[in-house]
Amino acid sequence: MTPQRKKPPPPEGTPTVPSAPADPSFVVVGRIGAPHGVKGAFRVQSFTDPTDNLLAYTPLFLSARDQWQPAAELSLTPRGDGFLGSLPEVSDRDAATALRGRWIGVETATLPALDADEVYWHDLVGCRVLNADGELGVVREVLATGANDVLRVVSAEGADGECLVPYVEPYVLDVDIPGRCLRVDWQADW
Repeated sequence: MTPQRKKPPPPEGTPTVPSAPADPSFVVVGRIGAPHGVKGAFRVQSFTDPTDNLLAYTPLFLSARDQWQPAAELSLTPRGDGFLGSLPEVSDRDAATALRGRWIGVETATLPALDADEVYWHDLVGCRVLNADGELGVVREVLATGANDVLRVVSAEGADGECLVPYVEPYVLDVDIPGRCLRVDWQADW
């Protein structure tokens, strides 16, 4: 058995990434990254698909402790595989560094309507997952792997078990978002 390595703690003064405010009326669509230059610009990572869909969402909000604050003056410019962002009140590198790790959100009510066979990832998180033997667990996260999306399902009994279920048709049999439940053809030990 190979010993597990623990990550060393971050150096003192390293900004920590806060968790997004737990408010079901908002969904995270991006995150502020490292500062860019000395005039207050910062990198922005988009969680939308395609990436430039981030520009279509208005109004945008920024996380601040346990709440969302309007960010109407947030300016985004496409740059490489992400964006450069700026805010009028952020004029130097130190102020941009203070924003690092803050989430960019949008009100769920402003999201476009979906076709009958489509779902938003955030709607899958928290759904119970059932297989032929009973309850497999609860969706904790949806991962983009390139080939197909994958559900990270954590055991419902509070055990340490988790499994990864491909979010594709032969394995996902039924998705009931209003009922907060998915039916799959997958076993915990696969």
